Amino acid sequence: IEEARPWYLEKLSGLGAVRLEAFKGLVELQKLELQNATSWQPMQKGDSLEGEGTVRTGAASWAELGFEGGGYLRLGAQARLKVLGLEKLESGQRKVILLLEQGSAWNVVEKGKGNYELRTATLVAGVRGTVFRVDASGLLKVLEGEVVASTGAGEQPVPSGQQVQNGQKERLVLDTVDRFNLERDRLRVQPLTLEGSLPTATPKRDLTLELRTNPDAEVSLKVDGQAIKLTPSPDGTVRYQPLLPEGESLLELTVKHYDQSKSVTGSFRIDRTAPRLTLESVRRDGNEGVLKVRLEDASPLTVRLTRVEGVNTRQNLAFSGSLESGELRFPW
Repeated sequence: IEEARPWYLEKLSGLGAVRLEAFKGLVELQKLELQNATSWQPMQKGDSLEGEGTVRTGAASWAELGFEGGGYLRLGAQARLKVLGLEKLESGQRKVILLLEQGSAWNVVEKGKGNYELRTATLVAGVRGTVFRVDASGLLKVLEGEVVASTGAGEQPVPSGQQVQNGQKERLVLDTVDRFNLERDRLRVQPLTLEGSLPTATPKRDLTLELRTNPDAEVSLKVDGQAIKLTPSPDGTVRYQPLLPEGESLLELTVKHYDQSKSVTGSFRIDRTAPRLTLESVRRDGNEGVLKVRLEDASPLTVRLTRVEGVNTRQNLAFSGSLESGELRFPW
């Protein structure tokens, strides 16, 4: 079941590197150093698997790995993938040799791209530009293109719409794992959308941010330089209402979806303190009295003073600002 939203960054780099491009839940890496395996370390987006190493995912987790030659592999929950090594190609690039020891791996490779080879204990899948799934049990499903499955019994081409296990080829039957990966592929290719904007500088008691974007987008809000990660809901809605101190704050909203990104900046003023109206003096000026008042507030506002003569109410003074004085005249 899909729960928390993943964070994406699709930018392949490095020579022959396998790079973690997207993940959800727990993804760990174990490197080999001096023939001894190091302890498992949590992986972060952008981490690379140079040379030998093993990646594993936890329950309700998945991980997308990108390759130098293009394409990606998505490990399912409780999977384990080992990098056996690299082979240099005539083109000058390097091919990564991978061993799926546990779980399933979903592969999306454009024709002519994808410099990697995927193996299990009983199968070697030749990647030739296709969409296919391989399980550690030896199950191979081809959704697009063609995969050459090499086993102890020889090579066997598996075309689109077919699946094979233990040498037995049959019509492709989709299950929940396949449908989950197809949905993730659909979300991956969607263009970045951003509906909504930052609040204006009009002072308010609290900041309320609401916008809509891709459900799997990475959303970050900086408030006076401090970054806060926000998680879109399944329909892509982001709502955020922090408790900010009084005063003006600088806001910077950044939304990323793979290699696409948008940023919006603005300012916002929090003002929770009530305005203060002070009587400064009362004096006589000829036949008139003069009432002098002072207005103090963090936000611009308007104050109107009125005087009452019998049943008639007359407005005598109106002024606005955040720190200003005004006078009200009346008959002495």
